[in-house]
Amino acid sequence: MKTVNFFFATHNHQPIGNFGFVLKAAFKHSYKPFFDVAAKHPKVKFGTHFSGALLDWLVANEPKHLAKLRTLAESGQLEFLTGGYFEPIISVIPPWDQQSQISRLTNAVREHFGTEPAGMWLAERVWEQGLASILPRAGVKYVVLDDTHFLAAGLSPNVLNGYYLTEDQGRTLALFPISKELRYTMPFQPVDETIRVLRDQASDSGENLVFFADDGEKFGVWPGTYKTVYGQGWLEELFAKIEENSSWIKTQHGSEILRDFKPLGHIYIPNCSYSEMLEWSLPNAPAGIAYDDLANRLKHEGLWSDAQRFVRGGFWRNFFVKYPESNYLHQRAWKASERLHALKQRTTVASSLETAEHHVLAAEANDVYWHGVFGGIYLNNLRDAAWTDLLKGEAAMDAVQPEPMSSLSDVDADEREEIILHAGHTKLVIAPHRGAAIIEHDYMPKGFNALNILNRRPEAYHAKLREAVPADEVKKAKSIHEVILTKERGLEKHLIYDHYLHASGLDHFFDPKIKISALGKGDYRELSDLHTAGWAFAPLTDAASVDLHRTAQVEQQSGSLLIEVSKRIELEGKKGDAKVTHRIANVSGDVLHCTFAVEWCANFLAPKTHDRYFEADGKRLEKPFLVSTGIVTGASRFRIVDEYLGLALSFEAEGAEYWRLPIETISMSESGFERVYQGSMIFMVWKLALKPQEVWKREVTVKFESP
Repeated sequence: MKTVNFFFATHNHQPIGNFGFVLKAAFKHSYKPFFDVAAKHPKVKFGTHFSGALLDWLVANEPKHLAKLRTLAESGQLEFLTGGYFEPIISVIPPWDQQSQISRLTNAVREHFGTEPAGMWLAERVWEQGLASILPRAGVKYVVLDDTHFLAAGLSPNVLNGYYLTEDQGRTLALFPISKELRYTMPFQPVDETIRVLRDQASDSGENLVFFADDGEKFGVWPGTYKTVYGQGWLEELFAKIEENSSWIKTQHGSEILRDFKPLGHIYIPNCSYSEMLEWSLPNAPAGIAYDDLANRLKHEGLWSDAQRFVRGGFWRNFFVKYPESNYLHQRAWKASERLHALKQRTTVASSLETAEHHVLAAEANDVYWHGVFGGIYLNNLRDAAWTDLLKGEAAMDAVQPEPMSSLSDVDADEREEIILHAGHTKLVIAPHRGAAIIEHDYMPKGFNALNILNRRPEAYHAKLREAVPADEVKKAKSIHEVILTKERGLEKHLIYDHYLHASGLDHFFDPKIKISALGKGDYRELSDLHTAGWAFAPLTDAASVDLHRTAQVEQQSGSLLIEVSKRIELEGKKGDAKVTHRIANVSGDVLHCTFAVEWCANFLAPKTHDRYFEADGKRLEKPFLVSTGIVTGASRFRIVDEYLGLALSFEAEGAEYWRLPIETISMSESGFERVYQGSMIFMVWKLALKPQEVWKREVTVKFESP
């Protein structure tokens, strides 16, 4: 009789910062019912992986479920896989953190389930060859990768009926190829399709192996799947039919495969991930559109099945190119880890740094650093969680060794130095080469970065927005890679792309007649490049302040006028209130007519809730929500209030109008296209008519306060 060996595993994960109701729903609709069904079929062996953050949630909220999982493991039915505790992309974090992330989850599996994991779930299956030595050092014997990885190495599909060994620095690691066919079949096609795939791989020798490992959330959380997987009994039928056909379908744990089967050979895998990720990681929208066009052309010509081995998209690390916000957070986390690593070498302080290490490792969680079908970096709550962990980790280090009040550092690894000011409760990071922009604005006691914003940029999938189907019209469960959904009709009307990277403290010169509606649509012209050009700055002192200056041209109907601008950025008082003194000198021979605006940005996350709002002079605005647009005149103080966080951000600027506009992106999620609030722009606006040689000067004070 022909037989086949089947490796079946799920990966269960929820991003740090995800809402509690989302985790409860995922537990109810996927994690609990999946294992309840599996427990009724003890002859079907399978594996699973829980990320550390999700495991922490289960410990706190569902301890009885953990006990059930331990029983399944003790019975021999369930085998656990390890991974990075906080689900980082292992290849892009510091080497000391690579080992710490894996050992933490291995220890947790050992503690909670009484078993020693041999295999590992690699976050997003992002492979770089150095992992072949990194993972074995952490005790990992095998890792599951997509068949895409093996095809990219030049192998053909018909030689993926087993596993391969790879090597780095003399260490070896087993690589299991996940079947893409099963990824798209389970649970979206009838169970008999899964059985057919297994039957096609059955052999007289009984040596063939078929591997399936994919998100546990696709069994109940993905759109429409709860109804089919549990309501219509898809999963029950799958386990039952595997049992009924146990004479020829042999379910195997990964450790058993290593013990009982020899590898098919030796292979080196190029930098790779699953096929969709390779497309998403192309560094810009034009590249994504070109790739999609090429793939469609090859499919139309019947060449795709042969060509896809050699035609693939990008490299995961290019998300740091595609999204500068991702690169900035990544580099900040890396440097925090380096600082922590150096401090830990001092044995006298090492024990007091456990809290710092927990937070720094959590800030490495992968979800916030990329974007594909899932929201990822577009979800402001996930970015906020990463920033909170990073800043809390730094605060714990500050308690051991305080940072200087002013310093220079190449924060984002572009060989251009930023200025860091730190006093009281506040930290600012200033980029002189980028319009003297304040690019980070932290309130350390709460681990809050007010500049946790995301700019609006073209995405390749925006071209498909008009094809999207309202999510409530989809009746049948489908893979999120096979259907284009939208949560809101007419979203294409809200596509706006930014001309520059938003930040705080930026100087803008606009037409005297500019309207807020034009500013909101991006349909306006800058009269100067001060908001993007490089500024010179004076040598730093021991104080938390810096002086910056530049000479610039401002366009007028009669021609360009020469001006000299300067600004002093400083942190004052015990709390470190930010004060920026703006000075404009008209050194030309004509009158300067313009609208001068100082931009500040802030993201308090919730665009339309009762506890987050705008107020002026202590009174809530008539249109108070953070997603609102409007102008406030005659106010001496303007505030963003967050009662939930217990924090407000106050603006004071003599004689200014306060213009507020939301930053909203149109992004993709597993539920379809959606509008996502990414923060608010606050412009302090003055109408100027500066005579020749006249000097204009104003102070802008921005401070964190209690609500």
